[in-house]
Order: sequence, then structure tokens, then C-alpha cells
Amino acid sequence: MISDFPYSVEDEPTEEWKVEHVLQWWLLRAHAESDAEYDKIVEGLSQQLEQGKKDLWDAHEQVTEILNNDTINSDSENYESSNTNMDTENENTQHTSGKDDVTKPDASINSKLGSSTTSHTTTKPNTIRVDIISGEYVGQSFDLKPQSRNHCWVGRSQGKKFRDKGISLPKDLEVSTSHGRFEYARGKFFYMDAASTNGSRIQDMEIDPNVSHEIRTGMEITVGQTIMRITLLTT
Repeated sequence: MISDFPYSVEDEPTEEWKVEHVLQWWLLRAHAESDAEYDKIVEGLSQQLEQGKKDLWDAHEQVTEILNNDTINSDSENYESSNTNMDTENENTQHTSGKDDVTKPDASINSKLGSSTTSHTTTKPNTIRVDIISGEYVGQSFDLKPQSRNHCWVGRSQGKKFRDKGISLPKDLEVSTSHGRFEYARGKFFYMDAASTNGSRIQDMEIDPNVSHEIRTGMEITVGQTIMRITLLTT
């Protein structure tokens, strides 16, 4: 029995050892080398798994940004096409009307143009005010300014991008390290749960992970034990 072996694997066989002792020593040594090789393989596989996770997440972010940019470009083209059609209609109206019509445009046209001008010159919100109304950080407020390629992250991490441009919640143990993020696209703000462990809720409704949800003033977003009230501001 190996348990009765009077020596250890660190010892070296001598002439005084019995044959069975030498054989047991070689067996112990083989076991030790196998365990060391096993640990090395496990460590290598763990590193490959972590790198694979990182690569997969980076690919997801790149695809999301590409899709957002394609949507923005499409909206821009549609907007320019709409303006071109409106200008063509206005020119046709002026050419087919008399002199009085040119100097005194129809009231309905003025109404359309006035409405269009107002909507285009209205300043859109550029800041998300987040007020914590429940949880470890109740009473704190954050002003976030996400851009199309620079998101504002929420999570338990105390990394720079969370502390400086996002929301760091290290005391909320139900919040994942990278729980979710605020995004900006097509002139609107969105919130996305980043496949967190406990998920996110908007207005007490569980939302799907990795799906952007448009946010508006008055909405409440729950992450872990923290409830955030949203206000869109123009600063």
C-alpha cells in the first residue's frame, strides 16, 4: 500500500531500499508529475476561456456600433430625401401660382414650413440626469453624456470608465461588474442590460439582455437593489 510507504517523493532511492519501496517511489513520482501536468492544462484552458469571453464581447460591441451607425446613416438619407421633396413641391407651387400667390403664400404652406422649422431648431436633450431613489446610494445624482461610440456604463466595477463617465455601485452586491450601459443613437437615449446576472427592470418590467430600450424622462430603471430615476436635460 502506498499509504504504508515510509519515504516521500522528495527522497532519493538508496541501496537500502527494498524493491517494493523503489516501485512505490516511482508510482508516487508519476502521480506527482501527472498532477502538475493536470494543473498546467487546467490553467491554460481557463486562460483560453477568459480570452474567448473577452473576444466574444468585443465582437458584440463592434456589431452593435455598426448597426447603430447604419441606422443613423439611413435616417439621415431619409431626412435629406424628405427635404428635397418638400423643396420641389414648394417650387412647383410658386411656378404654377399667380403673382399675388408669390407675394402672399397660402396660409397652409406657411403652417407646414413653420412647423418644420420649429421641429428642426428645437434643441434636443444631451444629458441624462440619474437620481438614485432607492438602495445603498439613495440621494446621489449623476449627469451622463453618452455618445454614439462612447457609452456610459453602470456596474459594481470601480474602473475609470465607471467612476468618471458612468455609475459605479460597488456596495450593491446584486449588481454585476458590468451590469448595463446608457447609449446614444439617432438623437435618442437608450439603456441596455449587458447580460447581467440578476437582470435589469424598466418601470418594474424585466427587459431582455443585449437589447437597447429607449428611455424618457420619468422612467425608473432598477439594477440590483438600486433604483434610478431618469430625467433628460438640455445643458
